[in-house]
Amino acid sequence: MIKKLINNQIIDFNKILFQNYVDLGLNEAEFVMLLHLFSLYEKKKTVLSFNGLKSKMTLSSNELSNTLTSLINKGFLDINSEISKTGKEQECFDLTPTFTLIEKLFYDEQEELENRVKMEDSSKIVSVFEREWGRSLSPLELNVVSSLSKEYSFDEIYSAALESVKASKVNLKYIEAILRNNKGESKEINPDKAKAIDDFFSKIAR
Repeated sequence: MIKKLINNQIIDFNKILFQNYVDLGLNEAEFVMLLHLFSLYEKKKTVLSFNGLKSKMTLSSNELSNTLTSLINKGFLDINSEISKTGKEQECFDLTPTFTLIEKLFYDEQEELENRVKMEDSSKIVSVFEREWGRSLSPLELNVVSSLSKEYSFDEIYSAALESVKASKVNLKYIEAILRNNKGESKEINPDKAKAIDDFFSKIAR
């Protein structure tokens, strides 16, 4: 996906690499080399030219070779043998592994953010329940809250909590049953219901 976005110039490869090369585990020489290789890639010139790279960088031949080898070993670069139109064998570079690693970094960061949000939601839910019930939740109840927070949104659990209060059955098992029963329904809460939920939790938070 990200390769297509980069190829269509929707995403700026140079900017992404500059902002994330440290997190990707690249040093400065590897970063600059990838920039030069991408510049060639954009021009559809993927034949690997050692002398061409050397003319663009201040590295010695040995340093250049080590940097190129490091990029291959770290999984940022593939080198393939291809036959030119004249029948000559030539080495060509492929940046697809770099695009893949950038995409994975974004997915990992997104997953980490989502997990952090879920943990924060779980903590807020526990605080609300403990305040409402006037006691600490048991380890089993804490486990239930953690499990529900991974499966349902904060608003969905609030909504289920409101229903349980109206039914005079304020316990996690009943709340869990409401969420299970509503699983096939839309997760969006209509404005009236959202206001009722806000009013309810504002009241019990006082």
